[in-house]
Amino acid sequence: MEEINKNAAFPVAYACCNRSREERVRSSSGGIFYLLGSQVLEQSGVVFGAKWNDEWELVHGEAHNREELEAFLGSKYVQSDLKDTFLRVRDYLEEGRTVLFSGTPCQTAGLKCFLAKEEKREQLLARLITADLICHGVPSPAVWRRYLREIRKNRTVTGINFRDKTRGWRDFSLKIDYLSHTPYCKKRYSDMYLRGFLKNIDLRPSCHSCSFKADRHMADITLGDFWGVEQYCPELSDDTGVSAVLVWSEKGMDLIGRCSGQMVKKTVSAEIIGQTNSAYVRSVAPHPERNQFFKELPEADQVKKLLRKRTKGTLWQRIIGRLLRHPESPKEQTESRIPGSPWKPDPDLTEASRTGGSMQKKNGVPVLYKTAEECCGCTACQASCPKQAIEMKEDREGFLYPWIDDDKCVGCCRCVSICP
Repeated sequence: MEEINKNAAFPVAYACCNRSREERVRSSSGGIFYLLGSQVLEQSGVVFGAKWNDEWELVHGEAHNREELEAFLGSKYVQSDLKDTFLRVRDYLEEGRTVLFSGTPCQTAGLKCFLAKEEKREQLLARLITADLICHGVPSPAVWRRYLREIRKNRTVTGINFRDKTRGWRDFSLKIDYLSHTPYCKKRYSDMYLRGFLKNIDLRPSCHSCSFKADRHMADITLGDFWGVEQYCPELSDDTGVSAVLVWSEKGMDLIGRCSGQMVKKTVSAEIIGQTNSAYVRSVAPHPERNQFFKELPEADQVKKLLRKRTKGTLWQRIIGRLLRHPESPKEQTESRIPGSPWKPDPDLTEASRTGGSMQKKNGVPVLYKTAEECCGCTACQASCPKQAIEMKEDREGFLYPWIDDDKCVGCCRCVSICP
């Protein structure tokens, strides 16, 4: 077993996999998150993560035992609804409980910014452990709802797995299990929803200029896929999944250390992770047909047909794309955009934010964002509002944005100052 170097400069990077093959197969990559969550639960802590609700919509929930923890396993390619998650995390921290929060980098940043404004922030943050992910981007919940409705028809869904490993980790499939019917199972470029996700046609606007790439992660631990592991760590490559793990803090090192007996790991460089998984270091560019896709979406008979139409490309584009795509790596070879500096709003602005980035003037009401690209939907502003004047509402593309109730807002600008 490799020793943990507590004095190492951060980030410390590893190629890791869970020693349990069964737990690796149930997970998207190397099964590391299950080990982290189990350790926190053994210390009477609470774990927060994304799970499906009864309607197969993605929401954030909490786990108090391993059975509940199972619901968080596996990638879910849609933006989760956080609802009051930040408030519940704060309540557990105030009780003296350890909390492991898992989410996208922007959700993690939002939670930390929210807690940093609390009166007992040092004590709260000391008990919080965060695990974010190497994020490609988050698709629209509205697109997912329509797609699932078309695929399932009137059948009863019993399980959904975006990264089914029946054909292996590298050649994953979307699998939907039904109560009394043959499961739906299609590979990543045959299923239109996965194809749309990998081609960036239905991602949130802020994902194309993400402020939390490379060393801007605010989590204690970052997890992702270690594509290309056969080149750098062939001894770990058995096509059941290997995790890229980046540790950013002493808390993260301590938690990884407590799990070391249940994992196999090898120290690598963060640069290698960036070379094999480009989503770690840069944002993906929007698909050239993105705006047209969302323009046609409300009137489309089938979102499946629309995804096929708008991601098909010309014959030459398809040939070039096939030649460029690595045969053993599912990452999409596309032009990428280096993220810029995080947007810093002007607290003196007096226009009221409205769903989808449109604004109306009203003295004393702050602007939360000026365009849709400037809001990641993390809910930090909503959680921090002392007057409960902020509500998250869907825009025309199906993404949640904060909306200010003019009658409740007192113009304190706490929401603006807390934006990550």
